[in-house]
Amino acid sequence: FLALGDLYLFLDRPAEAGQAYEHGIELNPDSWDGYYRTGYFLQRQQRYEEAISRYKQVLAIVPDHAYARTNMAVALADLKRPQEAEAELKKALGYNATYSAYANLANIYFDQKRFAEAAEAGKQALALNQSDYLVWNNQGIYYEWLGQKDKADDAYGHALELLKKRVSVNPNEAVAHAYLALRLLKQQGDASKALSQIRTALAL
Repeated sequence: FLALGDLYLFLDRPAEAGQAYEHGIELNPDSWDGYYRTGYFLQRQQRYEEAISRYKQVLAIVPDHAYARTNMAVALADLKRPQEAEAELKKALGYNATYSAYANLANIYFDQKRFAEAAEAGKQALALNQSDYLVWNNQGIYYEWLGQKDKADDAYGHALELLKKRVSVNPNEAVAHAYLALRLLKQQGDASKALSQIRTALAL
């Protein structure tokens, strides 16, 4: 049932996905996997309180599940509860230093105008994974707010190269085209190419 839920989610059939995940939990209530997948599904549906409840059930079974705790922190941040989100991310990092936990912690710091801490957390994320254009892009923003232009330009440059590769591999990803437009305009001053990317993003 859990695999069926994943399939329905991929096919954008949320009602059926939710039912399949719940059936999976009923069949094996002692497994954390069903709660985790259901939490992820609910989070994608912006049902954050319900997602948090499911993640807590994961953590009751596997307290050191860093990804469940990280996802729960993101849901808490979406509910405008940054202090709780920060605390959960720090707990997650205590169990397992994942780049996603550092990247999300950086976002929370940035939202609170704690720019130096955001840059440091982003740096830790990039030490673990340098292939995510969003993390590089955000790192450029943190450095820009700190007035560290050279570091910002370097981070934006990495984001630009990753975005070029991303749209060549995933040409239907509208968000990537939109970010690429921004970087082409700001890093290369190429308004024509930027506008072309924006039109593609809008079409998608």
